[in-house]
Amino acid sequence: MLPTLSKAHPRYHEWTGRAASTSRLIRYLAGNKKAAHILEIGCGNGWLSYQLSSVPGSRVVGLDPNLNELRQAARVFRHRSNLKFIYGDFYSDVLQDLSFDIIVMAGSVHQFPFLPLIITDMLPHLRARGELHLLDSCLNRADLQGFPHRYLYDPRSLWNRIVRKGTGLPWVCITLPPTAFSEPARSKASAHRQ
Repeated sequence: MLPTLSKAHPRYHEWTGRAASTSRLIRYLAGNKKAAHILEIGCGNGWLSYQLSSVPGSRVVGLDPNLNELRQAARVFRHRSNLKFIYGDFYSDVLQDLSFDIIVMAGSVHQFPFLPLIITDMLPHLRARGELHLLDSCLNRADLQGFPHRYLYDPRSLWNRIVRKGTGLPWVCITLPPTAFSEPARSKASAHRQ
């Protein structure tokens, strides 16, 4: 049923915000990143990975260290052939030598102790012109300094404060420059994490 909950549910407002941010993300990807190889870090029960798999031509991988959540995701979404789930931690070897056009962290930034470090460690997994999308999480602007980023949704903008539409959490896109990582640099970054 996620992200749709009854108004009586105690987390209704949180999931209403997540539904709005998911809709914006899907529209953006469907319009700009068709046929993308997408990784969702911290996919939980797979509800967002499933939504991402609706992007035309996409191939989606959901990663999570909670085996019970992943079992539910695999059971519920087994009919979607372009959607796979991987059990493991981002810092394990499960993603070794894999690269993606899009990496999404939605509501999972708080699981990592230092945002600039996790961003730095994710960038080698992005292909040229790849994008890291951070949404549904509290973000400190200072943590994003030094990374080429843009706000695709800023709740503090004048327009969004006036209309009060959507979530109170930002959506940030960090874009990898076309030549940021050569293959040796990617291998070196992987070796550094071990």
